[in-house]
Amino acid sequence: MRVLYSSRKVALTSVVTIVQFAVNACAPIEMKKVVAQKADYYRFMSEQNGIMISVDPYIEKDRLKEAFGYDLLSRGVFPVFVVVEVGPVEKREENQK
Repeated sequence: MRVLYSSRKVALTSVVTIVQFAVNACAPIEMKKVVAQKADYYRFMSEQNGIMISVDPYIEKDRLKEAFGYDLLSRGVFPVFVVVEVGPVEKREENQK
């Protein structure tokens, strides 16, 4: 029976792979800045008891590439930007009565 790989080659390949993974995992991630608008600006919005919650889903491929550098949807990730705005205390107390 012939040995295809020597144990030295396998060990060296394993070390190189581990080092390469560590270097890539520690690389800095470039994050884009997202500026939040007021909660009533977004299409998907709900308000209750003086608290307004809006969501802005990233479903357009161009927008995904601009924000994240690649299409997250094709990788099974659905990015959503969430904005929560709390109204004045008086308004929340009125709604609770």
